[in-house]
Formats: sequence, structure tokens, C-alpha cells
Amino acid sequence: NSVGDLVADTATAKAGQVKTAIATCFGSPLLSALVGLGIALTVSTSQNGDLETSIDTQNLVAIITLLYVLFSSGIAFWRYDFKPPRAFAYYLYGVYAAFMGLSIALEVAKK
Repeated sequence: NSVGDLVADTATAKAGQVKTAIATCFGSPLLSALVGLGIALTVSTSQNGDLETSIDTQNLVAIITLLYVLFSSGIAFWRYDFKPPRAFAYYLYGVYAAFMGLSIALEVAKK
């Protein structure tokens, strides 16, 4: 975020639009990243052709964990009418701890 975002979000919150201010805290940087990467990658591929990349084990673990959390969060939010219980937060902490433990183990095993 930037100082401009801070001022705009604070003004929005003071105007009584607290939920909007919180949403812009996340939405503004996300939009900037997506548009910035989208334009940069479009220009790069149009000039240099396709980008070649590889996915190592660590990236694969991250992708699988992200998809698992997104899927399980979608189910939980749908099941509890977008008001999941506190236990769901502990579940997410547990998934994060397992992901970090596996990530650390993979990095240690590389060396």
C-alpha cells in the first residue's frame, strides 16, 4: 500500500464506510499487482515469445496447499452462511503450520 491508499482508506472509514475501507486495503494492492503483472507479461510474451518455467517440489506443495485452502474455505463459508465458526480459524492455522513445516523440511532436505 501507499500513503495515498492510507489517506483514502482513512477518509473512507471516517465517512462511515468501514467495510469499503477494509475492502480497499486488500483490493487496491491486488488490482495493482494483477494489472502490473498482466501488462508486463503481455509485453514480454509479445516481444520474446512464450515464457518457459518449471515447477519444483516446493512450488507444487504451495499450489496444492493454496487450492486445498481455497476449496475448503469455499465449502466452510457456504456451509456456515459466510459466518464460519472460530474453530475454522484454528483449522486454517493448522493447515498453515503443516504447510510451513513441510516447506522447511523440503528446504532442509535440499542441502
